[in-house]
Amino acid sequence: MKRINLLFLAMTFFISGNTLYAQNRFQFGLQAGAGITKFASYKGSQLDKEIDPFYYGVAKNYVIPSFNLNLYLAYKINNQFNIVLEPGLIRKGAMNKMIFQVNSEPVNMQTQLDYIQLPLSLEYKIIDKLYLTLGPEFSYLASAHFSSKAGRYKVTEIYKDNRFDFGMQGGAYYEILSNLDLGVKGGQSLKNIDEIMLYNNEGALMEKLRSKNSYLNFFVRYKF
Repeated sequence: MKRINLLFLAMTFFISGNTLYAQNRFQFGLQAGAGITKFASYKGSQLDKEIDPFYYGVAKNYVIPSFNLNLYLAYKINNQFNIVLEPGLIRKGAMNKMIFQVNSEPVNMQTQLDYIQLPLSLEYKIIDKLYLTLGPEFSYLASAHFSSKAGRYKVTEIYKDNRFDFGMQGGAYYEILSNLDLGVKGGQSLKNIDEIMLYNNEGALMEKLRSKNSYLNFFVRYKF
């Protein structure tokens, strides 16, 4: 009886799986993108809008190139909604103008953070071939480097206690062809990548600066 039940269960899963696939509920693809990334800096709870490149001796953040390479795994709920997983790799980070010696010229120092990412999205078709997407993003820091004209140095150890990142991501894409999409996606971390405490001469906390990952990428996707 147990074998019959197991056989019946296996046949049920097999038939259900083939039925769903036959109805084109699952879709697979590859996507690649490029854009910009920087640390979104916050002073206390307010957005840091300073114009001067240096603020309390802390260098301002500038954008650097970003790229991503992902799988596209979609499940069609109905004619308007899809649930999508996009496991892959993405570069995040920022550039700072650093001064290492008094009266010396600023040095452009990039912080390059390469993450394994797992965005989970709900896609909504607003009109024919045009979709909006929104959902959480989970990331794990695979490697980190400081890069300047002087060289590129691995610094993953600095972030050993802060390798997990969590945030929100969203965007839009348009179906150019039945198997080809063009789109844009942006992401904002909800977790600090860095936190700097600024104290006065008496040792009292004067300011707290927080930095979070952010990015904006354009992508192309090929669906099988």
